[in-house]
Amino acid sequence: MKPTLMIHDFKREYLDLPLEDYKLTFDDGLVSPLSYWHKINKLKTQKIFFIPTLAIGNGIEGKPVEQFMNLEQIKFLDSHGDVTIGGHSHAHRRLDTHNSFIEAVDFIGDDTKEMCEWFKENLGYSPAHFCFPYNESNGIYEAILRQQYHIPFIYGAERIDIEDLL
Repeated sequence: MKPTLMIHDFKREYLDLPLEDYKLTFDDGLVSPLSYWHKINKLKTQKIFFIPTLAIGNGIEGKPVEQFMNLEQIKFLDSHGDVTIGGHSHAHRRLDTHNSFIEAVDFIGDDTKEMCEWFKENLGYSPAHFCFPYNESNGIYEAILRQQYHIPFIYGAERIDIEDLL
């Protein structure tokens, strides 16, 4: 099994790395990988794009909407056989922004529900892959994803940051 790379904004210098030796994950639904799609698409490896669904058409975290893929671009990627569209939450919010454990658990449930509804409405399926926003995993979050939403493939901090390869 190939090790997994974590990529956010895609940079030209990444193309000089042995990307085919890794499973590639692209976080945050950023549009930058599409600028290099003609080269990324040729790579014989799995590519997973993790989408925070609220960002599509809205932008998030103070970043403008133009930095995020739109639905048409996501559907374009989804049409490629070695590409998977995965969930990256709905609101992409840090868990430590909540005032209590109960508030955080309620948020995880509501946020995951909104993400899954977006997937069903816009892509016609529920996500089978999920990546924790900010790699903030915990047992409760994972249990909700697996037991309530039946998401089998979950990613977090075990991935290698592509910047560490430069």
